[in-house]
Amino acid sequence: MSAKFLSKKEVVVWGTGREGQSAVLFMREIAPDVRLCFVDEKENLDQEMLEGVQIVTGDRIKEKVLNADIVVKSPGISFYHPFLFERRQRGKNSTSLTNMWLQQNADAFVVGITGSKGKSTTTSLLAHVLNKNGVRAMAVGNIGVPLSKDISAHDADCFVLELSSYQCADLCFPCKIGVVTTLFPEHLDWHRTLPNYYRDKANLLCNSQIRLASFQASEILQREKISLPELKLFAPVTEKKGIFSYQGEQIREIKNAFLRRKHNLLNVAAVLSISEILNISADKILSAMETYEELPHRQHSIMSPRGYLLVDDSISTAPEATMAAIEAYSDRAIVLIVGGYDRGLDYEGLSQFIFEKNVHSVICMGESGRRLFQLLKKLKKENIFFEETLERAIEKAKKQVPPQGAIILSPAAPSYDQFKSYEEKGKAFVSLCLGG
Repeated sequence: MSAKFLSKKEVVVWGTGREGQSAVLFMREIAPDVRLCFVDEKENLDQEMLEGVQIVTGDRIKEKVLNADIVVKSPGISFYHPFLFERRQRGKNSTSLTNMWLQQNADAFVVGITGSKGKSTTTSLLAHVLNKNGVRAMAVGNIGVPLSKDISAHDADCFVLELSSYQCADLCFPCKIGVVTTLFPEHLDWHRTLPNYYRDKANLLCNSQIRLASFQASEILQREKISLPELKLFAPVTEKKGIFSYQGEQIREIKNAFLRRKHNLLNVAAVLSISEILNISADKILSAMETYEELPHRQHSIMSPRGYLLVDDSISTAPEATMAAIEAYSDRAIVLIVGGYDRGLDYEGLSQFIFEKNVHSVICMGESGRRLFQLLKKLKKENIFFEETLERAIEKAKKQVPPQGAIILSPAAPSYDQFKSYEEKGKAFVSLCLGG
């Protein structure tokens, strides 16, 4: 976004979190005379933290949003919010920090990555293997490093940009390569409908020069009648008797134990597909993967002093992710802690999966956990419990877990019914498990 376009404009930044603050700093750098205002539904905000920018809350938010020259929306604010819908009806769109950065840094080589599962691992893995092969790569975006005034096109040869569905929804500036890993129902409270969710995810591909997707994702897009010309497909890496193959050809052994897990082989395939476009051989990429370290809270395992395994998978906010965790540790007797904030997702498939996999014990919590508990009762699943708090759930889990078993925290739901984030919940899980 140019200084000329921002100069002396009234800009409303909706959301006072990390991305909103980065947006303010970004615009001030470009156009010092821009007139900025925060709007946020939260009360009692830290004025000093927000650098003296005017803050509007409560009943005045609607007026500010509708009348501003420009609205910069934080990802947590739904694209389908009634105020933004009314604004669009008046012929006024909103934008985002991601859009502003992409416009300002049009020369940057950006690989945009999204997906219902696997986007963070694929993003961090791609950045890792590129750096190992002499390409200066920076992982940014939803992975925890917001685009900002301090990051410019000259700072890296390749920006690996993780995008949530929230960030994809209003994306309007192109990436060089766009990638969708997997698609299944998620975040329906934000997107309102499942077709909206799939269409918003696909918006990344619509705004990419080269389009990549897994077979699974492409089938969903075809079913939803979302047409994407020249879409390139990649199949998962497969393993049979220790022999690994990709796109029908044998490749070197994947020695990294985390990446060898079945659900991660699709992330490996995505990175191989991107690297092929960048003219880096599969052999070099697979060699670099050996030193990759998993991100926190993604099936991160710790051996307890009592001999059973603790698995922090608090990032899992959908049933499919929890199924992947159960599958990954199916060689152990599993005590599963599941549940959290209820977004109305369908848990029939997860309950059936838990029953068929004969999970040793299930401890449900939160509103989504109540629904899953009832579904498991109907299946006559044994050893199912409901606890109000994580602390009580862990107490029950310690009593249920057999020797050499595993206690797995994999909520299949967001954590913000009782915690600020999945990170906070994951850290609490490890601390409580090891504390007694």
